[in-house]
Amino acid sequence: KVTILSKTHGKFVIMVDKSGYEIMQSAGNGSGKWCVAIKRGRPYFQKRFPDGSLYELHRVIARAKDGEYVDHISGDTLDNRSSNLRVCTNSANLRNGRIRINNTSGVIGVRFDKSRNKWVAKIKVHYKDIYLGRFKDKKDAIKARQDALKKFWRV
Repeated sequence: KVTILSKTHGKFVIMVDKSGYEIMQSAGNGSGKWCVAIKRGRPYFQKRFPDGSLYELHRVIARAKDGEYVDHISGDTLDNRSSNLRVCTNSANLRNGRIRINNTSGVIGVRFDKSRNKWVAKIKVHYKDIYLGRFKDKKDAIKARQDALKKFWRV
C-alpha cells in the first residue's frame, strides 16, 4: 500500500503489488512526482513531466500501448495491483462500468419508462443499442437483459 497526499484532493491509499511499486519508483527516472487526478468522479494516479508528458499509473503497470484501454476489474481505481488490471477494448471497459447515478432500476441496461409505465431493457453491441422489450414487471426486464448478456457477451 502506498499513501499519496494531494493538496487539492486529500489523502489516498492505493494498492500496488511489488512490481507496481518498482514501476512507481522507476517511471520517469525519478523526475516528477505521483499525484491524484479526479476523472469522472474517481481518483487516478499520474505523473506529469516538465516536457508535458503524462504517465498514468494503471496504464504503466498494465503496459498498455496507445489506443488500448485499461480496466480496473474490481471497479476500484485505488487498486492498481496487476491482478486487478486488464488491457481491453473500449467496449469491454464500458461493460465493466459502474451504474450511473440516474439509473432507476439498479441494473445497467434496464430503466423505467414513465410515459408508458413499463420497464425497458436494452443492450449495446458494437456501439449500437439493441432494444430488448418493454415489460410490466421489472424482474422480466432484468431477465431479458441477463439473457442478452449471455447471448452477446457470454457473461
